[in-house]
Amino acid sequence: MAPRAERYALAIGVARILKNPINTAVHVLSASEEPCRAKLMAQMDSWPVTIRMAIIRSFAARRKNGAGRRVKRKL
Repeated sequence: MAPRAERYALAIGVARILKNPINTAVHVLSASEEPCRAKLMAQMDSWPVTIRMAIIRSFAARRKNGAGRRVKRKL
């Protein structure tokens, strides 16, 4: 069984995804390196197409605007 702090962190992460899946996914993708990004995108293959497309559009826009890895605020 995971320590209490790990269970709490996992619960917070799941709550953030459920509250706002698109912005949370874009934030994680933007902060990730390429190998991790590929794994995340593979995991999202089971998500509904409309959500995946919104994530891809938002992520592409963020990369185009140069936001990249610079994250100024917490979720």
